[in-house]
Amino acid sequence: GLRAVLNGDRASALRAVVEREAPDVLCLNEHKLKESDVEEAEGKLKEILPKEYATMHWACSTAKKGYAGVAMLLRHPPEGAASPALPPPASLKVTKGMGAAHEKDPVIEAEGRILTLDLPELSVVATYVPNSGLDLKRLDYRVNREAEQCWDRSLSAYVRELRQSTGKPVVVLGDMNCGHRVQDIWNMYERPDFPQGLSEKPVADQYVGLSTLKKFAGLTPQERESFPRMLQEADLVDTFRAIYPEASGVFSYFSMKVAQNRPMNRGLRLDYVLASSSMCAHLKPRASAEGAGAMAAKAADEVAGLAPMPRIHDSFILDEDDLVADHAAVGCHVLLPPSPPST
Repeated sequence: GLRAVLNGDRASALRAVVEREAPDVLCLNEHKLKESDVEEAEGKLKEILPKEYATMHWACSTAKKGYAGVAMLLRHPPEGAASPALPPPASLKVTKGMGAAHEKDPVIEAEGRILTLDLPELSVVATYVPNSGLDLKRLDYRVNREAEQCWDRSLSAYVRELRQSTGKPVVVLGDMNCGHRVQDIWNMYERPDFPQGLSEKPVADQYVGLSTLKKFAGLTPQERESFPRMLQEADLVDTFRAIYPEASGVFSYFSMKVAQNRPMNRGLRLDYVLASSSMCAHLKPRASAEGAGAMAAKAADEVAGLAPMPRIHDSFILDEDDLVADHAAVGCHVLLPPSPPST
């Protein structure tokens, strides 16, 4: 949780990544704070982070102590900034939950799993998707769209509702608790037909020799089949895969149960930046930052120059940084239309 980070030696790692990346919107997942802990946490964050991060919003679990929770920290422009990316952060609207249509769902309403930032050009949704659990007790809730309550169905409906009500595209980011493709699961790398042959098989047939994964939360066939359906229903794009479709060995989560997982790069990609398709139509695959990859990136940038804004410019996973927790930071760069001249 966040308290352990703020009171431990990982606070310096948090500060280092925030100073280097300088995100205009910084989202924190699974902070595990009660509402009564927020004031103290804000004070410590203001001591640790650059002074520009002065506006903070919190969603805390009221269903259980020391559980779930997401936060958004908004960056104030440095003094003298000519064209700040955000309007005055204190004036921006941030809401909890998924609105009145989903208020009867206790997970959405009481577990502090979602915040939505309303920007002039787009909406930003920070979420921590429920884990199906060691015993998969929540698997049905995650994926069964015929059930009374279903997270994947609700999230896709909420994104559609948001898009329709505001007329603006949506970015959704956070821990989605699902390893979607075979490249997102380190165990799959051991299969002889990885990656192409394995990825071409139906999801249920990808577990030969790895049957235990079928009962591992986030890696079940049901969740991996529901994830792309959710993207389609919400008209969202997995931005990292749109730009780096064949990237292997790039993970965002490393279990701390085995000390060698991180050094041996045994991880999962559970964290995503998803965006409305209108923000991603220009994206072209990039092989790497060098050689042909650089040429592809240049060509993609030329195409992007003709694409409407706001649009995704890049999507990344900081998997080589010192970890603040057991997840690596993920993020994206969004190009916004120029601000109208002041009168």
